[in-house]
Amino acid sequence: RRVHGRISRLLLKIKNGTPHQRKVALRQITDRAVEFGPGPLLNQILPLLMSPTLEDQERHVLVKVIDRILYRLDDLVRPYTHEILIVIAPMLIYEDYYARIEGR
Repeated sequence: RRVHGRISRLLLKIKNGTPHQRKVALRQITDRAVEFGPGPLLNQILPLLMSPTLEDQERHVLVKVIDRILYRLDDLVRPYTHEILIVIAPMLIYEDYYARIEGR
């Protein structure tokens, strides 16, 4: 429960904060990724990415979060590969060139 709240606060700062707040929150979530674990992190980030009201900049920042978390957690994310692909795969067919590039 405490981890869930902490992750939610950090994601809100990353998504809606000032550039300085984003940077600090992104660093914290990256540094504590192993402590938080892949389950709680991805269970909160992936639904945000599926949101139909997500703006381009918000999507960009959340993809950046996933990229850093995947790099940090390495093999721990293997059980969640299917869920990650379900969220990222539609980005590969977006009309927007930059959205497709992010999906890669």
